[in-house]
Amino acid sequence: MSQLSTTPVVKCKRCGKPVTITHLSTRDPDPTGELLFKLLQFVGRNTLCKTCKRSRDYYLSINRLDDWEHGRP
Repeated sequence: MSQLSTTPVVKCKRCGKPVTITHLSTRDPDPTGELLFKLLQFVGRNTLCKTCKRSRDYYLSINRLDDWEHGRP
């Protein structure tokens, strides 16, 4: 198991606001930290801030996720 020893800040993929990653760890043994680094890269590319997540959830609830993804009101 490996765990981040720092608190990385990544950008929201939708609006660019900073999002703090508070906890990230792996269950599998990862002595070199390579798996944890790949996980952090994936999370960094797909992170949404609270506002964008709420907006996405709303569009999902009214079955208009395609509109949200394309930026249509």
